Amino acid sequence: MPEAPSLEQFVEQQLQNGKYQSYEDMVQEGLRKKSINLHLISNILPNFPDRRSTYEISPYERHPNTLAYTYIAQYVIKTILGR
Repeated sequence: MPEAPSLEQFVEQQLQNGKYQSYEDMVQEGLRKKSINLHLISNILPNFPDRRSTYEISPYERHPNTLAYTYIAQYVIKTILGR
């Protein structure tokens, strides 16, 4: 019986055959097939990733800052909670 490919080999095969543009595309499709709702940060933060630094604590600390959390909170309240 042939050995199953490793995850890395599987991902590389999927990308090479042109089915997906990126690993992220592959993961997103897999989650959608499982009916898992996705809320992409690029749809929540205006002009992300072009203005990524606007939403980071600092160039050395790339976690979200207060502005990012404000947009995320507003999105959750409006879109997910429907208020």
